[in-house]
Amino acid sequence: MEFVESSLDKIGLMTGPYADVKRFTIGALGTGFLITYLKPDMFFNGGEVKPWSWVESDESKKPTSFTLWHAMAVGGILLGVFV
Repeated sequence: MEFVESSLDKIGLMTGPYADVKRFTIGALGTGFLITYLKPDMFFNGGEVKPWSWVESDESKKPTSFTLWHAMAVGGILLGVFV
């Protein structure tokens, strides 16, 4: 954890105004980029992002309850709040 904190401090994301918001944004975008690059089956179906099961009733599209933007929010929270 020390490495992560010192790395973020070197680029100015540990101090200053809105540092937590900046870390949240970097965490969310980084998570989104990594998932989009890897395209795991949990989030993608044939190269397209799976829809959210709460708003998609068509089972042929294989909707998921944990979508790409959920994962991005978790990544943002981990970096923005817990670091």
